[in-house]
Amino acid sequence: MNQAINGDYLYSLPVGRGKSFGSNLPKWADEVVGGWQLSGLVNWRTGLAFQTVANAFPISFANNVPAIFNGNTSAIKVGIHQEVNAASGFPTIQLFSNQANALGAFSGPLGLQAGSRNNLRGAALLELRHGPGQTFPDQRARRHGVPHRCV
Repeated sequence: MNQAINGDYLYSLPVGRGKSFGSNLPKWADEVVGGWQLSGLVNWRTGLAFQTVANAFPISFANNVPAIFNGNTSAIKVGIHQEVNAASGFPTIQLFSNQANALGAFSGPLGLQAGSRNNLRGAALLELRHGPGQTFPDQRARRHGVPHRCV
């Protein structure tokens, strides 16, 4: 993958004793509505690289060489969709907008030619994970100086 950005955050809601909202709550009410936090993880990355295979062995019988790309980048435009496989009748997931154009953008090697490795990219990924959590006093943990977090 070319680029990856990962991050996380933690935001304490301003509700409860000593906070902007509900600063004068009784202790029992503070344990119910106070100490809440929102946290999350953010992950973005470009698509993983993969290569085409020509099913040809022009250099040696141990090396299946990559297919040769003809340079038509519009033919390999990513457009993930579902199609029914004509041979099996089952749905399959297609990476390219037009499978026939994508296949036509590659040719097999001639002589000692070989295509480039990892010349294709899968779909990019944006992943967001969020969740609430509450920190509240636990009498046993407080004696040992350990905060208790309930998620």
